[in-house]
Amino acid sequence: MARSVRRILLRAPFAASLAGLVLAMSCAGATDEKSECTKLCEKGQDECPLPRVDCQGQCLYEDSRAENTDCHDEVDAVTRCSGKLDDICTTRTACDPEIDAFWACIGRYCAGHPSSQYCDDKPGGI
Repeated sequence: MARSVRRILLRAPFAASLAGLVLAMSCAGATDEKSECTKLCEKGQDECPLPRVDCQGQCLYEDSRAENTDCHDEVDAVTRCSGKLDDICTTRTACDPEIDAFWACIGRYCAGHPSSQYCDDKPGGI
């Protein structure tokens, strides 16, 4: 379930979301119910045709992934971008450079840590 949730977040409001994630995703270090990550996740679920996810849990995951992969800046950039949009459902296209930078960061981390739990996600299809 976590893998599909990360893809969902990076597809629409995040990313992962995403992953997005996702997933300033302000999740990095701010995982309470009032975090920017949680607000964006809930907004995406309210406004976009997405499966329901546990936004707080997803944001905790994204915080952990950003911390462990050293991709905080990339996560923050995705959140800043998606947070400025009038239509959060356009995040995937409107924030494409930020999402690509996020996946590149994850890719660099995974090149050195292929067995990490954060390396089972692939950006394909996002």
